[in-house]
Amino acid sequence: MVGKSSGGHADGDAVHGFLLNLLGVDIAEQGPVAESLATVPMIISFSVQGNAVPKQSFKFRSGKGRSYQPARVKVWEEAVGWAARQAYSGEPLEGELSVTAIFHLAHKRVVDCDNLFKAVGDSLHGVIFVNDSQIVHLEIIKIQPSADACVFVNIKEVRGARK
Repeated sequence: MVGKSSGGHADGDAVHGFLLNLLGVDIAEQGPVAESLATVPMIISFSVQGNAVPKQSFKFRSGKGRSYQPARVKVWEEAVGWAARQAYSGEPLEGELSVTAIFHLAHKRVVDCDNLFKAVGDSLHGVIFVNDSQIVHLEIIKIQPSADACVFVNIKEVRGARK
């Protein structure tokens, strides 16, 4: 499972500053223009190749009474985290967010959508957002079977609190 990122803004403020400079606008002299661009919602999009691994809400117990997550869940979470870091390198977003996750699964096994997203959501803590309680709209789409196993993730600020 190799993560691939596509699209997304590396840093919203840097992109806005680049666009203003490209247009020949001096940010210091054009306060209202710069302020209006700073209110444009951040949109972060990325994809991860491979079959998504669901994460159960409970942890498994070994014979020694220790809890753990299966290795395949950890590997999937690392791939998602890597792709998210490739798509976005700024500080974690602090405002309300809308998230869409489209899962293309190669198999026809019964898999709960919420368990599919749990692994993705946990991978985004501290990378894209501070806490998943910021998600005010969540859309999960599951397509199976699919020839190309992957997940597409799109995160959009609803009401931002960027610094």
